[in-house]
Amino acid sequence: MSDRREGTETRIGEGEATLRDLGFSSYEERAYRALLALGSATASEISEASEVPMGRIYDALSGLESHGAVRTQDGSHPTVYAAVEPEVVVDRVLEVRTRELRDRLERYQSQREELVSALREIEVPEDEFWTAVMGPEESMELLLERIDTAESSVTLVADTVSSQFELDELGPRILETLFDAYRREVDISILLSESVLDQLGRELGDGEGLDHRPFDWSLFELRASDDLHGNFTLIDDAEICIAIPNPAAPDDLFGMVNFRDAHFAARADATFERAWGDARRITSLSTALEE
Repeated sequence: MSDRREGTETRIGEGEATLRDLGFSSYEERAYRALLALGSATASEISEASEVPMGRIYDALSGLESHGAVRTQDGSHPTVYAAVEPEVVVDRVLEVRTRELRDRLERYQSQREELVSALREIEVPEDEFWTAVMGPEESMELLLERIDTAESSVTLVADTVSSQFELDELGPRILETLFDAYRREVDISILLSESVLDQLGRELGDGEGLDHRPFDWSLFELRASDDLHGNFTLIDDAEICIAIPNPAAPDDLFGMVNFRDAHFAARADATFERAWGDARRITSLSTALEE
C-alpha cells in the first residue's frame, strides 16, 4: 500500500505543526517519531513501532536519510538506524526549504518581464468596455489596479474624500501606486478641491508617505481648485474610473464605475483641462496650508 508521499501538502496554520509541513511524507514522519522513541533500531523494529508497512519502511528510511534525519551504524547487519536530534533536523530542512523557495521566487521574478512582453504582443482591439464594483474597499482596489496599468498618463481629480476612509492609511497606499507609475515615466496630474487639500495636508502633509520617508509632492503636478464636481481618475486618455457617492449618504462611497471609452474619456479630459488651467499650483502641502 503506497502513501504516494501522503501529507506533503502545505498544512501550516491548519492545526498542530508536523514534519509534513516541511515536506516529509506521513510514512517518513511516523518512522522518525518511532525512531526517536526507540533510540536506535533496525528497519523491522521501526516498521513495527511506527506501523509503516514493511514493504514501505525502506523507502521511508531512505527519505529520512535524504532529509538528514537519520544516521546508520557502520558494519551492522541488519542496518541499525538512529534519529538525528529534532532541532538539527528541523533547522536543516528549514534551510533547504527556504533556499528552494528563494530560488523559485527569483525564477518567477526573472520570468515576469518576459511573460509581460509576450502577452503585450497580442493585439488588443479598440473596443468599449465598462465594469462596476460596490463598496469602498472594492472601489479602491479597482482604482489602484487601473492606475497600475497606466503607460503614459494618470489624471486624478477629487473634490471629496469618503468618510469611510482613514486618510492617513489610504493616502500612503495611493501615493505608493502613483509613485510606481511615476517610476514608469507616467505623467501624474492631481487636481484637488481646497477642502481635500486642507484635509490631506493636515492628516498626511509632508510627513510619512513612502516607507516612512517624507514624500516629495513636486514629483507630481499638483493643483487645487474650488471649481470641482465629483471624483474621477483618467488613465492614458482612454480609460476613466468614476466614484459614485451613496445617494442616501453623500459622504460615503457607494461604488466605482470603470469605462474604457476614448470618446467619453476625451470629454472628461476637456472638463479637467478647464478646471486645471484656473487652479493654483501646489509644491508642498505644508506650504499650501500656510497660504
